[in-house]
Amino acid sequence: NCITLDHDGNTWIGTDDAVYRLNSPTAPMIPTEAVVNCITDDGKGNIWIGTRARGIFRYYPDETDGEWHQQRFADGQTVEKIFVDRNGLLWVFCMDGTALNFDNLSQTMQPAGIRWQQDTPKRVVEAYQDPSGDIWLCTWDDGVYRLEPNSLDVQPTVFTGAPGMNHIHSAHNTEPYILVVGSDDGLARLDLLS
Repeated sequence: NCITLDHDGNTWIGTDDAVYRLNSPTAPMIPTEAVVNCITDDGKGNIWIGTRARGIFRYYPDETDGEWHQQRFADGQTVEKIFVDRNGLLWVFCMDGTALNFDNLSQTMQPAGIRWQQDTPKRVVEAYQDPSGDIWLCTWDDGVYRLEPNSLDVQPTVFTGAPGMNHIHSAHNTEPYILVVGSDDGLARLDLLS
């Protein structure tokens, strides 16, 4: 279902019931007993796994014994996207529109507190932070929105509700301020500056 590289270049693969780390004798498999929707390396040694209806798994090596351990958060939630911004803040976007942040101090998930300026919270499936710091939220429901990380306001954009933005599945930045978006309507190249 998904694949990612961690900061050490290891390949992690998410399936319908587990996550596999390719060619690894120390962490060959993480059973999730749920469909894996996304995997993210936070650059701090943690692998974050978003699942369907089983929430979030945090998988990390213990510095004292070298063994891998796991924690679970938001049990029952379906996680669509886990995203780490340039300040190291972990964002979790759930199917029901819930947005969470991981609080390092308390080691808990907290409501992100974002404010949607139009309609209700959306189902965010992809996120991208541009060079100026704005976070672009690609939704299943209604195209692309812009999150200002300091105010936590989410604003509609020219790509909100636009033709070609129906049911976004994936988005990748190919160069600064450029997103290539895949949706039910096909592919679109978005120039975020214009």
